[in-house]
Amino acid sequence: MKTLRCIVILSVAVLVASCTGGFSTDGVTETAYVDAFMNDMRDNFDDNELLLGYVSPEAMAKLGVDMKVARCNSYSPDRWEVASYDHKSGDLGVMLYGSQDAWQHLLTFRLIKEDGRLYFVPAQYDWDYVDPWFTVQINVGQEEKALVDEFLQKMIDDYYNEPLLLSYISPAYCRQKGIDKDDYSCNAYGLESFVVGKIDPATREVEAIILGEDEDWAHKLTFKIVDENGRMYLWPGSNSDSYIDPWFKLETGVQ
Repeated sequence: MKTLRCIVILSVAVLVASCTGGFSTDGVTETAYVDAFMNDMRDNFDDNELLLGYVSPEAMAKLGVDMKVARCNSYSPDRWEVASYDHKSGDLGVMLYGSQDAWQHLLTFRLIKEDGRLYFVPAQYDWDYVDPWFTVQINVGQEEKALVDEFLQKMIDDYYNEPLLLSYISPAYCRQKGIDKDDYSCNAYGLESFVVGKIDPATREVEAIILGEDEDWAHKLTFKIVDENGRMYLWPGSNSDSYIDPWFKLETGVQ
């Protein structure tokens, strides 16, 4: 987590959104404001004057922010995308991704209007740092990603161990489909390596790229995670008369 920044009046051209009345129902103006901040956080992370210009002066005053020393807390994501928007509260969620989606953090920005423009309501002011977001959820989907990582490693190390691989399959899915695991095999690839990517928190779907020997092929598998009886399982996308696909979606031949 990068932490180095501070105060003031921003590049008005980019920030002053025409805002009167409530928040927009489609979130276009609000999204543009957050996106401008994210770009500045990435490109101008050490410009505290610029970054804190996005934060409500009134809210910072209430927190007792000392503008002479205050710095804007920030992250250094590889990319980001809007995850949610509530036009009633002005809350806009942004998912941040690290390099190769190695980490995911969900920041929720609470927007407010002051003097005819948008600002962020900060979460806190601590040790001279202002958090411009309202809430933060770090390492989103860490447990789900760990399960996929574990399963794919088993696919490499225990390719022929059907009972082991099938133990990751949802019992509820098997009951629903009338499947007796003793009569089935787990569909698998002879992969050489893999990279677990992002998770969609809403669906608990985790993406992973699997690679063949010498990386001569690559497929994208999407696994759907479900909870049953206190543990996590994989919910298959389909099955035949003798095989169960442990992945929920499959995209072959990805670059």
